[in-house]
Amino acid sequence: MRTFLVVSLLTSCSALACGWDYETFVAETGSLPCIEAVALVRAPKHSNVLLQRRVDVADVALLLVPGSLAAYDARTNALLHLGKLPLALESAKARAALAPDDYGSRANLGTVLTFTGDLDAALAEVKAVLAKDPHAHFGREKFHQLFLEYLIALKADPKLAEKSDFLGLTPTTNDASKIPNGALDALLSMLGVYGASENPHLLFALGNVLNAQAQKEPKLAFLAWKSALERKHPAKALLIPLMEKINADAHDAWKKSLKPGELRDDGPLMLGERDKNPMSEGHWQLGDQWAGLWWSARERQDRWSQRQTILTELEEKQLALGAPVWTEAGMQTLLTYQRRLGFRCPTQEPLRAGVTSGLFDAPPNSKVTEEGLTWLVALEQLTVDVQDARSCENVRPALLERFKKNKPPKASPAARQSVLADPATRERFNDVFDRLALVLSKCAPKSGNAAVLAALKESL
Repeated sequence: MRTFLVVSLLTSCSALACGWDYETFVAETGSLPCIEAVALVRAPKHSNVLLQRRVDVADVALLLVPGSLAAYDARTNALLHLGKLPLALESAKARAALAPDDYGSRANLGTVLTFTGDLDAALAEVKAVLAKDPHAHFGREKFHQLFLEYLIALKADPKLAEKSDFLGLTPTTNDASKIPNGALDALLSMLGVYGASENPHLLFALGNVLNAQAQKEPKLAFLAWKSALERKHPAKALLIPLMEKINADAHDAWKKSLKPGELRDDGPLMLGERDKNPMSEGHWQLGDQWAGLWWSARERQDRWSQRQTILTELEEKQLALGAPVWTEAGMQTLLTYQRRLGFRCPTQEPLRAGVTSGLFDAPPNSKVTEEGLTWLVALEQLTVDVQDARSCENVRPALLERFKKNKPPKASPAARQSVLADPATRERFNDVFDRLALVLSKCAPKSGNAAVLAALKESL
């Protein structure tokens, strides 16, 4: 039991995360990973290539706008998903030093501390967030607190995991009114968005919610519980009989759906070609013979894995072509790939309108100053010069020649912030350092990148 608890707490990106950055806002306001993919631990994931690109872009952003909270957010969460916990913690602390009371600072620091196993410190950060805004992170931050308190209680009494989940539900809970509002979407976010997909406690809770809600989803609950047991959740004695009953009920429903003369032996044979609706009955049988939910779950996992392979290939192909990883347009492109592959579904609960503090580096919809606009145009021209260099060997000379002849104008912090506050200029600026980061990170080993960065920093 002690080994199970330690592994479930400390595995990289396997605990709860309420990390906050611009992608969080873009991704969660419209859709979430679909229940079946999450229950099978097959929620969509970014490729490591894309995550490292995001780190590179954030580094250039911090060079152009030192102290950018948005850049620190993106950097911290990318490092977290890469499993580089010491660097993620360093990044989160640097952000917190700049804006100690901002939501993003406390949320991201609390998330990283959760991953590193410093649960008491993580809980203190989350409580501070909720004291300031009880509806933080679309109302989902309160579930972070509940989960941290549950993990701390588990350290004192590991057998608690066999009694109930962190929501106070059990696999036999049959009253939908006991499910906290927003719990399903919160679980889908924890498991499917923030890298917590392997956590057995969250999978256990997901199964309990699916089985207790008014529109019960026993077969999906089966999948979540199966994934939890595969990750050493200790409630096996309680779950197996329930799962066998769900399997038997599904079998009975399948037999009743057959026309006279269609019934055959109940053995799993070759896979049937029925993949039009992810939630159709066809996914719970093989061909015209009953396979059983245990077998069907493995088959479904394989299908989601194949889709993830396609998604990774699409991302890496687009990155090779220079696709942006920071701009909203770039993020929407990535989300479109996920939707087309069936990974994303509408949210269960409507989200509160408005932007949480710290999402951008200045109040949204502020007016860009003339000084800020001049600076932005100069940066855009600099990006054109870099891209025109065409080869890594020419990047450093092209940049240094640009600085020598016509240095980009320096801009005051207020002017830079005004660029980030206006949605249109912010998107243009994001595109600038996205493309600069691509060139500089790609050419770093070949072109004396340190000299280029030094010249760029001096100029700006």
